[in-house]
Amino acid sequence: MKFDMYVYSEATPLSKAQIKYIKLLAKECENKGNYKIAKEARLYLRRKKATGQNAVNAIYKLKSALS
Repeated sequence: MKFDMYVYSEATPLSKAQIKYIKLLAKECENKGNYKIAKEARLYLRRKKATGQNAVNAIYKLKSALS
């Protein structure tokens, strides 16, 4: 599962809260055995195109992987 990297016209940077939450969800996914999506989430955070808008999509995908 790939995270969306669509760049919005007025992109906002990721907030510290979004970064912490994505890391938390990635760790939970890893604990449940979803290593692939956890790895993709960590790679997502390192990309320069990661924005506040597409972070919401990443969070939804991580949450759905946990359910």
